[in-house]
Amino acid sequence: MDPLTNTPVHQLPIGSTSASAEPAVASLSEVIKRELSINDEFSKKSTFLSDEQETLIHLPELDLSKPRIVPGMARTGKTLIICEKLKQLDRNGLLTDKTKALYICFSDHMLDQVRMWLLHHEVSVSCVEFKNYESAADIQEFYKSQEIMKKSVIEQGFKFVFFDQAEDLGIEELTLICQELESSSEIGIMGHYWILFDVFQSKTNIHKIEMIGEKRPRLLWNGKLINEERFKAAKNGGHVWPLKTVFGSTESIFTHIKEKHLIPNLENVNCTDNEGTEVKFEMVTSADDRQVSISQLICQTVLPTAKSIFDKQILPGHTALLFDDDVMDIAFPMEKENLENFKSHLDAQMEPLFDNNHKTITPKATQDIKESILNESSTNYFVGAASSLKGLTVKAVIYLSFSSNRRPKEITRTSSYYQAISRASCEAHVLDLHLTERMESSLNIPEPDIVSGLDPEVYDALARSYKLGQEARGPVVRR
Repeated sequence: MDPLTNTPVHQLPIGSTSASAEPAVASLSEVIKRELSINDEFSKKSTFLSDEQETLIHLPELDLSKPRIVPGMARTGKTLIICEKLKQLDRNGLLTDKTKALYICFSDHMLDQVRMWLLHHEVSVSCVEFKNYESAADIQEFYKSQEIMKKSVIEQGFKFVFFDQAEDLGIEELTLICQELESSSEIGIMGHYWILFDVFQSKTNIHKIEMIGEKRPRLLWNGKLINEERFKAAKNGGHVWPLKTVFGSTESIFTHIKEKHLIPNLENVNCTDNEGTEVKFEMVTSADDRQVSISQLICQTVLPTAKSIFDKQILPGHTALLFDDDVMDIAFPMEKENLENFKSHLDAQMEPLFDNNHKTITPKATQDIKESILNESSTNYFVGAASSLKGLTVKAVIYLSFSSNRRPKEITRTSSYYQAISRASCEAHVLDLHLTERMESSLNIPEPDIVSGLDPEVYDALARSYKLGQEARGPVVRR
């Protein structure tokens, strides 16, 4: 038993590819029944919409100086409602050469996914343009200035503008957008202009759970939120249309996000899907063998879980092995063991686990989203940083993070944790890998920030209650 979390610890023997007994394999009929019960909205011809989405999609046009602000946590259907709105506009004959739509986001794979959805639903994309905000120089800061808005958007024939993943502008920029809503003058052009975001997935504003205090230690959710006063004023002005219904995921995953306090203030959010498989949290440590590299250690840690997923007939293209972004930087620096070497090692260790006498295809690791997640029949599963899959969905996720034995102030980095498990529609596995002091030293991990003066037993008890989702009070929220 681990002294920190009071959960079973797997002592991984060196050279072993299994850390636990082989789990029972679900029958194919059970797997199909479970997977069909999940709303895989991006592959359906007909789409379930929440009450908030139904309201949003039928709102009338507004002057393009007044965007509609659409916040929503992961899996509330922000991108989906954009797609449905584009389909509605197309069906009503409102998309033309002179009244085009502009879809903006921060990742090329999201551009690909939205384009694929529209084609799958027989929406004409000839009057829709797709732009990555980071690389499209002609639309930079269009939301800040009416002059730029007119030149970059209106004069180019765009009447319908949908800005997805806007959290990557940063919390300060979103606060500024809310602030400017009441003071901006009208442009005189009517249309639809939406700005959609989940502040808890921002790549520019990281959040985490920390330990604070000495005499009265507490947990702290440390992250940035939109200025409450500015946001409330925008909401009172009728500019904010929050999405509050989670679907396309399981009740168990949603509950795990709440119990681990990965994001605060979920009282007004509900989940509509079935209970699903409980999120499996597992603490893993390793024997302190100097011959074992970090790549070997990670392979030994994740292989049993990956094998159990594939044994349930979940396709590799529906599976992702995700890391905290810091883990990627620490474990796979280019000058040492890079990710390509790790994937090759992982493939070699995976091969013996599959019965190739029956011509079973062994799943292969890839960092190419198009060759895995965007190709559902692929035999490749995705391996990479949690942040790289933002906006996408897979059936099963394995999330691996590093933990230190030094009792650091930072208990967990909730940004990556939240991004990772919210990608899963069926099941999620969290592997908390405790590094030995030798491994930490070999990876040149800097000394963590410690809460000085805190009793180690008190630290362990509070950290354990958080890890197990038993901290009923929840963390203090620092805004």
